[in-house]
Amino acid sequence: MGVNGERIRVHFIQGDQPNAFCTPGGDIYIYTALAQKLTGDWPMIYGVCAHEAAHYYLKHSARQKWADYRRQKKNKIIAGVALGVSAAALTATSVAVGGSYSPNMAGNVIDMCSDVLAISTLDSNLYHFKFSREEELEADIIAYRFLEFVGVDPANYIRALETLGTESDAFYNKWSDHPTITFRTDFLTYLGEKYPMK
Repeated sequence: MGVNGERIRVHFIQGDQPNAFCTPGGDIYIYTALAQKLTGDWPMIYGVCAHEAAHYYLKHSARQKWADYRRQKKNKIIAGVALGVSAAALTATSVAVGGSYSPNMAGNVIDMCSDVLAISTLDSNLYHFKFSREEELEADIIAYRFLEFVGVDPANYIRALETLGTESDAFYNKWSDHPTITFRTDFLTYLGEKYPMK
C-alpha cells in the first residue's frame, strides 16, 4: 500500500463507551466496551482497526488536531473579548450611577464571565477528534476494501458498525457534518453490491 505499517500500534483501554480512535501519532485505542460488543470477532476488529488506520494515513487526525487548536484559540479570544466588554460595562455602569459600586453588579458580571468561559471550554472539548462526513466515509471505504483485498468478507466491517447501534443517529440530520450509522452501513452495502472488487 506504500505506507509504513510499523507506525500503527493498537491498544485496548478500559472505557464504557463503545468506541475507538486513532491519534495523529498512529496509536489506535479500542475501548473495552467496543471490544466486548464485538465479542472477540477478529474480522470485525480488523475492520475497525483498518478504519482508524485510514484516519491516520490520510492525516485526518492531524488535520483535526490543527482544527481543534484553531477552535480553542478562537474560543479563548471570544471569551477574552466578552470578559473585557463585561469589565468595561461594569465600570461604565458604576460611573453612570455616580461612582457607586454594587456587589450585585460585580456578581452578575462574574457569573456571566464564568458562563462564557465554561461554554467556550465545552465547545472545544465536544469538537475534539470529530471527523467530517467525507473523512468518515473515506475511512469506511478503505476499511471495507481492505478486508475485501486481504480475503476477509467486508460485510464484517458493516456488522461492526451495526454493533454500535443506531441510537446516536437521532442526534444527526441531513445537514449534519457527520454521517449516521444507518447511512454508513447503507452506503457500504450499496458500494459492495454496485462495485464489487474484481
